[in-house]
Amino acid sequence: MIGSEVLLTSAEISLALCGFGSVVAAFSGDRKQWEAMEVVRFRALIVITLTAALVALIPFLLFYAGIEAAEMWALASTVVAVLSSGLLIGMLVYARVPMVTHGSRIWSFIAISIASLVVLVNVLNVLSIGFRSSFTGYFSGLLFMLILAGLYFIRLIILSGPQARGRQAPPASDRKLPP
Repeated sequence: MIGSEVLLTSAEISLALCGFGSVVAAFSGDRKQWEAMEVVRFRALIVITLTAALVALIPFLLFYAGIEAAEMWALASTVVAVLSSGLLIGMLVYARVPMVTHGSRIWSFIAISIASLVVLVNVLNVLSIGFRSSFTGYFSGLLFMLILAGLYFIRLIILSGPQARGRQAPPASDRKLPP
């Protein structure tokens, strides 16, 4: 199958981001102190990484079901278009939240624009317009999900901990060590 190594690597990367994101969240302090947007971003990271892993593995299911290559990429692109549309709707809802800062709105606009383009590319791939139901159209959606998940992961790392939230961490002398 064309791109099988790339697809397996993509699934591994997405699951690694999900796992490491969960570890960072677990060790970033008291989750009761998390702001609402931090919770939304963490949930978005988990949803996007698991969606990317699913998208990366769908062609294998279709391939082993005996579906021809052109039909396989068209069906996989259909799934990517539907899931990317769901991500797009989520991004549109997120962009309308009053707590979102101006800088976040700019990044949201860029992500929404790229997500719209990904949906369009995958719809064209399904319809065999310009791509002829190829791996390239399908992979654009998967790559977008991986990049988006990576950005959420980086943001989680940068913004985790009390220092990033504008609160002071307790001094080292005040911290109690376990016996």
